[in-house]
Amino acid sequence: MTDSGGRTYFRTARVGTCLYVSGEVDQGAAPQFAAALTDPAVQTVDLAGVTFIDSSGLRVLIEAKTQRHPAAKPLTIHQPSPVVQRLFKLAGMELLLLGDPAPHPADRPAGSY
Repeated sequence: MTDSGGRTYFRTARVGTCLYVSGEVDQGAAPQFAAALTDPAVQTVDLAGVTFIDSSGLRVLIEAKTQRHPAAKPLTIHQPSPVVQRLFKLAGMELLLLGDPAPHPADRPAGSY
């Protein structure tokens, strides 16, 4: 997804312990995505609003899931969009990355997530 200036759209919003991600998770967004996932308060990543994800985004998720600080609670991934589910399946990462069902949609922040 691009904005009116032709720039790739990527957004995160944290509500409590959940990080909501929307837009395109590509090489350009990977550093910002990785930085957001280093917050030990983040326990859940909701990917329902992701419209595109490439191997850069997949790498960030794998590293966040497997290299989490020992004192931090495990990271769970909720509501992966169809494009995210497809990449997880193609990469053979479904079992490693997918967690419990996502929070109820009413618990999501306002906006197009």
